[in-house]
Amino acid sequence: MSDTRFDDLLRQYESGCKRVIQDKIDAQEAALFCKPRKANVNTGPKSRAQKKNLRKITSYAETDMDTWASGTQGTTMPRDMLWFNFTTENEESAKVREHRAWLQHVDQVVLSALIGSNMAEEIHEGLLDAGYANRCTVFMKEGRKQTLFFDTRPPFEYVFFADSDGNADTAIAKVTKTAREWDREFQGKAGAVVAEHIKDKELDTDVEFLHAVFPRTKRNPKVPGALNMPFAEVYAEISKKETVFEAGFSRFPFLAFGTVKPASGPAQKAITEILQLNSMDRTVMRGGEKRIDPPVMAQNDAVTGPIRNGASSVTFADFTSGDKPPVQAMPVGDPGIGVDLMARKQAIIDMHFCRAAFEMEEIRSGVTLGERQMRKLEKATNMEPFFSRFFNRIPTPMLLNAFDICMSKGLIRPAPESMGEDSLKVVLTGPLVRAMRYGADVEATDQMYDRAALIVERTGDQSVLDNLDNDAAMRIYEKRFNPPAELMVAEKARQEARESRAAQAEEQAAMQKATMGADMAQKMAGMQGVAGNA
Repeated sequence: MSDTRFDDLLRQYESGCKRVIQDKIDAQEAALFCKPRKANVNTGPKSRAQKKNLRKITSYAETDMDTWASGTQGTTMPRDMLWFNFTTENEESAKVREHRAWLQHVDQVVLSALIGSNMAEEIHEGLLDAGYANRCTVFMKEGRKQTLFFDTRPPFEYVFFADSDGNADTAIAKVTKTAREWDREFQGKAGAVVAEHIKDKELDTDVEFLHAVFPRTKRNPKVPGALNMPFAEVYAEISKKETVFEAGFSRFPFLAFGTVKPASGPAQKAITEILQLNSMDRTVMRGGEKRIDPPVMAQNDAVTGPIRNGASSVTFADFTSGDKPPVQAMPVGDPGIGVDLMARKQAIIDMHFCRAAFEMEEIRSGVTLGERQMRKLEKATNMEPFFSRFFNRIPTPMLLNAFDICMSKGLIRPAPESMGEDSLKVVLTGPLVRAMRYGADVEATDQMYDRAALIVERTGDQSVLDNLDNDAAMRIYEKRFNPPAELMVAEKARQEARESRAAQAEEQAAMQKATMGADMAQKMAGMQGVAGNA
């Protein structure tokens, strides 16, 4: 990399840092209350005022944050099911048996690669970042010991720039590690500065590198190799502008959410209520303390001597023999003050984090249809903008990158020649995606069947059920709940079963008719015999 290119990237990085100053301040405040281990809190000596400011009640909001992150991941990318499907842009091509078999093979290979990687823990960390900072950055590449490797970086470490379509295509950061770590990462080829520190036994000296991933402007697509891939990756030591590593990617390797356009995570929506709740909590504790250890009142005509002095109370010894106690506790303090208002604030915080919606299992017995609708509406109104962008920025590019890596390692067999140039796309099929995409159809279907059953119950007229298509209803349920393939009967087999039942019904009707005819003939013959005898 030339010095000019290095200087351009450095200037680009510095300008990008200026744009996110206020975002970093807001994220720091949200982290302090919702995920303290993510907050950049100085661990050195603190003044009394600093200690007072850091004395926060964070456990409630932190629990909400954990529930939200775990719920989002568990309902979007569950480990116990196939939560995505690869298909083709041409829907007719995807229905061809040979093509479908290859697509299912791709699904299984990619799923195995994801399960065998560190994806689950790193995506969870990324969701926590998105929850409090409104952005997350996950670096994805081919692993040395495993197929895929994920690395969740601090949300503001990299600055991102977008292409004309608004998709991030450039990432730049200043990364600081020790000389030992750089030497190990680049296997002894980390440049002159690191080599000098290693030679002088200064293994723990910090060295700053510029890391950049950007579109490669000059390349020859016909020549294979990392240096001709669409995206270039560069590590350069800053003090000497020395490029120590250069590689490439077929796709942008960062799963970047909220880095180009601001997102809307739950923590910064709820921060006002969290601050108020913390202040109220301290007031309630003060009210309880005054009830347990109240101030005391002494009579004017009493002869007393102080025997204990405290910050807010004093205890006296009685040296009189009057009827009234010279010292008595004042009836002050109320541990229940503001409790109802605090409960309302907690409910608002829960709503922002969709806590009730994520904790509720919709198939659980005792959950009414109205409650399911209310929880779905809660998710839709509060989090749908977040989820829509999250699906486009994290799972979808992650799966396409995983496909490219698995293909380059030879884990995926070649596609059938009959597929031609059909391009692949990803369809997410996790429970949350299906609930948001098909939940309204399922609720409407349930409502129609409930109403039809009510009409039958009231009038006894079952012809109203002829208005409902049972096959269409089952297809709606199949889209929503994604049952195992072996559970659902194929259309051809279903049609054959219906024709068989219809034929059996006709045969039984014919036999019944013949039997009735024989019985009638026998009765008629008997009646004629009786008439002849008469």
